[in-house]
Amino acid sequence: LSSIFDIEVKKLILSGCAGLRPKHNIAYYLKVFAYKLKKKLKINSSSGGSSDYKNIKSKDLKQVFVKVVNQHLDYLLKYIKTSTFLVWGGKDDQTPMYMCVTMHNSIANSSIYVINNAAHFCMFTHIYLCKNRIVEFLCV
Repeated sequence: LSSIFDIEVKKLILSGCAGLRPKHNIAYYLKVFAYKLKKKLKINSSSGGSSDYKNIKSKDLKQVFVKVVNQHLDYLLKYIKTSTFLVWGGKDDQTPMYMCVTMHNSIANSSIYVINNAAHFCMFTHIYLCKNRIVEFLCV
């Protein structure tokens, strides 16, 4: 909304948000290859996919989930002109710190608040630490 549509967004807060292409090691690609090979050979491949994916019952919803997870929006970051506050957990393994740094470097008017000992849902698990910083950001 803030990057390509003609919608006025006064302030933007992003916390542990996805949308960037993740960095994967060779083990990840081997696991994906093995899963796809088993599927093609019609061997039981129920071990593939995240726990979130496995918990989805609807086939249609699984397709939507895959599209959302695999959507990469990094090319849009440079178009965000809105004042942006990035709130991140230093121990976030879902959206690691390099994603926060990439967003900060790509969004012209952005600032970062890192909670070093927090994981992915830092705004919920450390609400009192975040609240004052967010209020400060919104009131400036």
